[in-house]
Amino acid sequence: MSSKNIFSLDRATVPLAGTEVIPIWDGTATVKVTIANLTADRVVDVLSLTAAGTVVNSYSTVGDASYYRIVNTDTGASSFSAYQMKTGFSSHIWQTFCRNDRLYIGVAGVADYIYIDSSANFNNIAGNYVPLTANKGINFTANPHAAGMTSQLLNGYEEGTWTPTLTAGSGTITTVGSCTGKYTRMGRCIVYTMDCTITTNGTGGNYILVGGFSSVASLPTGASLQGFDTLTTKTVGGRYVNANAILMRFADGTYPGADGANFLATIVVNI
Repeated sequence: MSSKNIFSLDRATVPLAGTEVIPIWDGTATVKVTIANLTADRVVDVLSLTAAGTVVNSYSTVGDASYYRIVNTDTGASSFSAYQMKTGFSSHIWQTFCRNDRLYIGVAGVADYIYIDSSANFNNIAGNYVPLTANKGINFTANPHAAGMTSQLLNGYEEGTWTPTLTAGSGTITTVGSCTGKYTRMGRCIVYTMDCTITTNGTGGNYILVGGFSSVASLPTGASLQGFDTLTTKTVGGRYVNANAILMRFADGTYPGADGANFLATIVVNI
């Protein structure tokens, strides 16, 4: 049998079915090899995948049976080209695909993707952005800033509840009723809100200490409180006493406590 360079063979005019066989000399004998076996796991130039409906699969039979797949389903404005992969460690088929001038990343068959558009905007269709390292977040250093800027990193958000406490400056408040609080923290800024009722004031007088802040964060010097009493509709205010308490009085300096007093107040601090 004469040897002939495969590249000098005539180009096929009809696509091969894969069942055709060709003779190959293995050094000791001539054997028949099907086209399907000859082309299994071959390297394919993805730049040549221009025809609509092109599908190329490459399967691995080692380890966790990963597979990689390139798909080009159609042409035009809605053309779809995808790179898919799956491992034995995941029940999902992950894919990256391009469609309508966007690059998508997500799980095949699930509508929730992240994508980057042609203007380099990052879009999250349904999920959340979850930093995996503490104190990391969104960096705004590309934006203009004031001369006194010390950071442009937004690295935290939190919201929840806290439990305010009310203590009279003199005497004793007999019964404190419902006393609830909420807070929202964004970066270094914390906004506390409180809704507290005095059922029976007893001998309480002088001022009221509002405490309980340290369950969220210690108060900085200069922290203040603003709000009002729904019983008298009078304004209440408060000033920093220590890292866990604010001294509260009416705006005229008098004691705000009374049977049925209800205080709605906000405390905004930067830590």
